[in-house]
Amino acid sequence: MHMATFSKSVECMQILHGKYPEGIKRQDNQHQRVPLHLVARTSPMPNCSVSNTMASSMTISEKKSLACLEYLIQQYPEGMLVKDEYEWYPLHHASYAGPTSHLQLLAQYHPEQAKEVDNFGRLPLMMAACQGSFGSTKLLEELYPEGIKVTDGQNRMALHHAAMNGTCAKSIELLLEKFPRAASLEDNCQMLPLHHYAASSTASASSFIVKKFLDVNANAAKLVDDEGKLPLHLLLEHQQDIPPTYANEDVHSSHLAESVSLLTKAYIKGVSVKDEEGHTPMYYALQLENGEESEEVIKQLTQVDNFASLFSSVSG
Repeated sequence: MHMATFSKSVECMQILHGKYPEGIKRQDNQHQRVPLHLVARTSPMPNCSVSNTMASSMTISEKKSLACLEYLIQQYPEGMLVKDEYEWYPLHHASYAGPTSHLQLLAQYHPEQAKEVDNFGRLPLMMAACQGSFGSTKLLEELYPEGIKVTDGQNRMALHHAAMNGTCAKSIELLLEKFPRAASLEDNCQMLPLHHYAASSTASASSFIVKKFLDVNANAAKLVDDEGKLPLHLLLEHQQDIPPTYANEDVHSSHLAESVSLLTKAYIKGVSVKDEEGHTPMYYALQLENGEESEEVIKQLTQVDNFASLFSSVSG
């Protein structure tokens, strides 16, 4: 029965359910999950701009997957109350790796589960935000508005999780608007949401989000994490991990340069700050593989460093 969940076929499930009625209630040995957990997360996550709650916007695969979920709920509604080894209900799985349509259906039966945390203190809202699903993030925020203020076991709020993913600007904007104070909360790694966003590899593609973080908390550019890294260090260090969809676009270079400009303006002395490994931001700029990109950023950092040195000598 568990294997049938991957076929996304109601007919297949009906056949197996007829041959083994108890299979719909059986928890697997590995994670203590019933088929309902698996179906809740079998369909690909929607992208940031698509909520996928309307049948007309769903793919054939998503419609089949939703039909399977509806069938399992009808046959075993108690399955929605089963927790796996991580204390996840099927609703958590839909939040983490399912389309918004799955989450919407499960929430109709048990909206209270939006308030339930897992073994790591994470809400479904945090999971949706971390996966870059705007539709699910918005739905869960509406179901549990106070959830944006909750911290998990790492002292992270939903905004931290959205920033860690970094791909969904709409989710970050929503969470920032609802609770801007979250932008000033350090997690257990001494990282603000801006640090996570800078390290997500997408800050160079969305400099306007860097600006939004700085507009809310300009001091964020001056704070280091537990490795002594400023957001500027992290931004340049993680450009090697930039997704291929961004790496070949002209917009990537311009946004990286703009993000660097925003962070250096917010903290001019940051260009000379060394992390725990003894590296300044320039060290990471020199590692950039794109020649034009590297040249532009190095030029920026050099100009800022010269200005900072001149300012320091004049002030002295």
